Order: sequence, then structure tokens, then C-alpha cells
Amino acid sequence: MKRTLTFLSAILISLACLSQTANNSYSSAPSVTLNSTVSTCTPSPVLNATGSIAVSNLGTATHDGPSSGYCITTLGISCKNVWVKFTIPAGVNGIAVEGTSSGSSPSGTSTASVCLWRYASSTWTCVGAGGGCSNSSIIANYSSGSWNWSRTRRINVTPGQTYYLEIGTYSSTSNFNFNFRIISYGATPSNISCATAINANGTQCNNGSVAPNFGAPLCWLYNENTVYFTLTAPSGNFTIQANSIICDGASSGYLQMAVYSSCPSGCTPSPSPLGCDVGSGGGSPYPAVITISSGVSAGQLLYLIIDGDAGAVCQWTFNIINNTLPVEFRDFNVECSNNQVNCYWNTASEINNHYFTIERSPDGINYITIGYVEGKGTTNSPSAYTFTDRNAPSGIMYYRLKQTDFDGSSVILKQVAINTEKCTGTHLTVDLYPNPFSEQFNINIYSKENTNAEIFLTNPSGRIVKTLFSGYLEEGSNNLKFSAGDVPPGFYYLKVIAGNEVINHKIIKQ
Repeated sequence: MKRTLTFLSAILISLACLSQTANNSYSSAPSVTLNSTVSTCTPSPVLNATGSIAVSNLGTATHDGPSSGYCITTLGISCKNVWVKFTIPAGVNGIAVEGTSSGSSPSGTSTASVCLWRYASSTWTCVGAGGGCSNSSIIANYSSGSWNWSRTRRINVTPGQTYYLEIGTYSSTSNFNFNFRIISYGATPSNISCATAINANGTQCNNGSVAPNFGAPLCWLYNENTVYFTLTAPSGNFTIQANSIICDGASSGYLQMAVYSSCPSGCTPSPSPLGCDVGSGGGSPYPAVITISSGVSAGQLLYLIIDGDAGAVCQWTFNIINNTLPVEFRDFNVECSNNQVNCYWNTASEINNHYFTIERSPDGINYITIGYVEGKGTTNSPSAYTFTDRNAPSGIMYYRLKQTDFDGSSVILKQVAINTEKCTGTHLTVDLYPNPFSEQFNINIYSKENTNAEIFLTNPSGRIVKTLFSGYLEEGSNNLKFSAGDVPPGFYYLKVIAGNEVINHKIIKQ
């Protein structure tokens, strides 16, 4: 699993200047300072860790720590090894170790694994080295001329205690260099077992979770940081979605989801999953989607299991869709004119149809509700509906139609897109570049008349983050340049107000 990571700290602990064998003993292990700020998941996953720690020329084929135990079985007692030690700061209750980048390449094939020890009162205790249904101790692997990086499962630790981290290789290849980091976690989430599973709704995260006591289903290899949810099955065919996935960057940022008829157990999990899928929160996000069409009764309690690939910490939003439509739907279209967007749809028949919800989004992912239209209840006659959006922002907008029954169940009927800039009859034309930007960006505003104007940078909820301009626009082209280096990276809107016109443009700060 390849890693492309942004290091969250500038701390660089270099062992390169040490002799080849200076740190291959626990007694001479150099000290590492952990990040005392634990990883978070809101507003998006952020892993707080040490900086890149350089492991240089793994030592001789010796091991001077304990002589037996699972850690030794995992590493191999004749492995080449190095040691580091650290004391756990207050508030940190768990760690994970992750290979990050290479300094040199070995000959042949080699695998580096870690083992965490606690040494107190002349007694060695193996705290973590993978185990369970999958060995999650590997952090670096060199094979076929390329490096692959992995993250261990969470290892629980105690604040104030000192631990020793041993890194060893399985092979007898030449010495090599690579880097790793140690991630700091806080308390585990509550839903880390079937007994503590929570309802599958809203926005959720697996930050700080632990590996389960059952094996992975067929659509992924290992479980590292699993969380549990319950779902009461609706009647008929239904779909479970994990949407709007954002991952911290481990592997390619994949989220893994499976649904079971009862709580799974065993390294070859039983029962088999009713379905499983993998979604991405990396560079090109896409949802994890499972459709259940048979083998489940209405009202049956299901268990939904979500895990981050290679220990990825992910945030996502659940969407449960009942595919048995109470409405015989014909079509949904949008048209725009005179600074407003008109929505039209038709039904051939309806059963217990309470109302329709019209939603709007600038990106096709994050929707807001802009209106409701009452349904006809139950009817076998065709029905026509309309809704007018009188406050449509300028640009490409997505409109979504949702139908809700009297029992509260709902289903998404259709999504369509329209470019409102081409049909608003506006007196202004706004172009901005570059987008995304890092420090500065340019705006070209073409106005059909002389007018006063204000320009703001707002967050997605509409709050003003920065006032950019308050002044006079001349008829014709107006070229403006703005600096926003003090604005945190993220997604914003450029809001232009001139007379009675308001234009919003999506803009991204890198």
C-alpha cells in the first residue's frame, strides 16, 4: 500500500549520524518526543504525529531485549534491528507507527516490522506487534524495486510511561534507510464492538479505533481500525451508502464497508457478509455502496462494519435509500430565466406520498434544502409539480428531488445540473484565476454599467471570512488582484454584490 503523506510536524529526528550499531540496543535507544496533541476527525480527519524519523542502516543481526514472546515471534530473533524510546504525554492513550518514505534502497527483498515494549522492574512486556486475525506490525516493505508503506493497528498505551519501539527486518539483505512517524491517538470511540454499535446515520468517523476480533471480508485484506453500526432493514430492496468520504491520506484514502445479518466472529468471519464495498476519500472520491435485494426481512437488525484501509482515518456520511418507490416517477427537469430556476416533475401514480423535498448543491455532494412541495397522498392519476428557486447562486448548480412517505422513509428520485450563469440575465460577468490558488488570485469583472460593488470571501455557510473590495466598478472590464495568504486552506465562495445582483463563485485555497 503506497503512501504519499504530508508530515504534520517539522521535527526531524535523524539517526543517520550514529554508527551502524549505536542504536541496535535498547540501552542506547535515542529518545523521541511524541506529539501531545491527539488526532481529530472534525471538521475533517487530521492525524497528529511526530515528524519524519530517519532509521539509518539497521543494525547487526542481534536482539538484546527479551528472549521470548509474541513480539520476538513476530520480528524474528535474528533480525537486524534498531530501537527508539519515548514517554507517553498526557492525553495520549494510543499510538500507531507508520512507514513514510525511503532514503535508500536495499538489495533483494526486505520487510520492516515494529514491536512495542514496556520495560519496568527488569520485566519486559510486549505491548503490541500486530496479532489477532491479521498481523498489522509491518510498516515498510521493499519488493521488485519499489517501496510500500503501511500503518500498524492502534496500540493502547498509558500516559507517563516509557516505551521502547524496536524495528527489525526479516531478511538478510543489505542495510537500508527509511523513515517512519508515530501517530498520537486519544480515547477510543464508543462503538468498537457489536455490543456498543450505534445507529448508522449522519456523519461518522473511525478516528482512534482498534482492530476487531474477526477477519476481514473478501473485498479487503485486513481490519485495522473498525467501528460498528446497526441498521433496521426497511421493506424491499434498499441501498446503503457511505458518502462524502474524507480520509487522512493513508494508502489512497480508502474506506471499507460491509453489512452482516449478525455480529461477525472468527478469523474467517461467520456469517459471510450480505455485501461489502470500498469507497475512496483520496484524490478522486467515490462512495462505498451496498445494495441489499434479498435475504433480509423488513425490520431485521443488521450490523454495518466500517474500517479504514491500512489504518486510514476517515469521515463519511451515511445515506440509506429505499429502492421500493412509493411514487411512479416520470421525470425531473430544471430551467432558468430572469434570475430564477424553475423545477418541474411529474408522477404517474402515488402511494402514501407525504411531500417532496427540493435540494441544491454547488458540487453535487453537499446539499441544502431549499423547499418542500406537498404530495397527493395516494392517487392513480398523473400529477404535475413545480417549484421556483428565486435565490439561485451563479455557476453550475445541482438540484436533487427527494420524496418522503407518511412513515418518514424517503428516497432520492433524481439529480440534475444547470449552469445558472447562462440564463440569469445578469449585468455582471465574473472570471477568477488561478483556482485553486495559494497566496493571490485575480478577478476580471465585466459590468454593463457603472456601479458600486462589494466583494467578499465567505465560507460554505455564507459567513464572511474576508472583505476584499468595497468601491466603484466602471462600465466594461475591471481587473482586480487580491491577496488571501492569511486565509486557511479550504473551500470558499467569492461573493460579488453590485446593485441588486449577487454572484457567488466557488474558489479553493490550497
